[in-house]
Parts: sequence; C-alpha cells; structure tokens
Amino acid sequence: MRAHFSHRPAKLPNSLPRKGLDPPLRVLQPDDIEQIISAHSIWLASKGHTGTRANFFSTDLNRFDFAEKDLRHAKFGWADLRGATFRRSRLAGALLYGADLRYADFSGIDGRKASFVSAHAQHARFTKANLRGSFFIDAHLERTQFVAADLSSSRFYDNVSPKADFRWAVLDGLDLRSWHLSQSQIRGAYGTPETNLQDGLTLRSSKDRRKVLVWRDGRGELQR
Repeated sequence: MRAHFSHRPAKLPNSLPRKGLDPPLRVLQPDDIEQIISAHSIWLASKGHTGTRANFFSTDLNRFDFAEKDLRHAKFGWADLRGATFRRSRLAGALLYGADLRYADFSGIDGRKASFVSAHAQHARFTKANLRGSFFIDAHLERTQFVAADLSSSRFYDNVSPKADFRWAVLDGLDLRSWHLSQSQIRGAYGTPETNLQDGLTLRSSKDRRKVLVWRDGRGELQR
C-alpha cells in the first residue's frame, strides 16, 4: 500500500543514482511485500526458529505504507524508501544503512538501536520517535525533523545536517558540537551536562526539567 501524508511533496525527488558496485534495486509487488512482513512476524514470534527475517535490501519501496508494522531487526539496507511511512511502527534494531529515506515519515516509531548509518534522510520526519542508542553516523540530515524525539545515547558523527530540527528533543549524551547548531534548532530540548554542544547554547536539564543548562568550555552548567 502506498502512503500519503502532508509533509511529502507532490513529486518526490528522483531516486539516488546507482554507481559502480552499488546494488541494483529490486522491484516487488505489494502482495510480495506483505508476505515478507507476515513471515517476519512469525520469525519474531518464534525467536528465529520459524518464519523468515524480513530482508528488503536494495528494494524499491518508495511511498510504501509500513505504519504500525512490527519490523524489529528487519533489513532495509540500500532500499529506496522515499516518501514511505513507518508511523508508530516497531523498528528496534532494524538496519537502514545507506537507504534513501528522503521525505519518509518515522513519527512515533520505536527505533531503539536502529542503524541509519550513511542513510539519505533529508526532510525525513522522526517526530516523537524513540531513537535511544540509534546510529546516524555519516547520515545526510538536511532539514530532518527530530522534534520531541528521544535521541539519548545515539551516535551522530560526520553528518551533513544543516537546519536539522531538534526542538523539544531529548539529547542526553549526544555529541553535536561540530554541528554549529543555532539556539532555535534546539528550542525546548533537554540534555545533561555530558551532552556536547558549542558554548553559549542552552538546554533544559533532563534531570530537573525546571532548570536550564548553559554550555561553557564544552560542558553544560546549571544556569544561576
């Protein structure tokens, strides 16, 4: 089933070009996709003894509707997921490395310890997502929305990320000092003294949300 939601443009950007040793895209019919999801449900319920782990590696899934599906530990590496929706789905431990996630909707997902390494997630939406311990290393995050998401202990390194939106997000333990964020990008967000931000920025304290932390010399200090 193809997804429809408001933040996606009427016409999606073209799919990313495949070069050299990049894997070609696989095309599946909607019934085939549903069968893979059903087999994955059996695999999860049996703890891997029966059924088959979902493997959508390098598959064309643009605009597909995965809302509220249980896709824990599913494989989506190098998949074309432009404009797809995963709203309120379970993606803990899923592998989405190198995937094209532009304009995809991950609002409200459980994406704990999921891998988005080297993903192209420009304009993707992770509003109110649980992304604790997830991996966004080398991901492209231009204008990606993390509004009110829990990003505690997630990993962000070598990112291309101008104007990513972290308002009201939980940023405990993140290293974002090299991002050159503005205060408006983290308005209302929470953190701990160990969160790494550039000096002068402020966050609300995760430990006591009535208090504010201000960054000086690379560390958050309670504002007096």
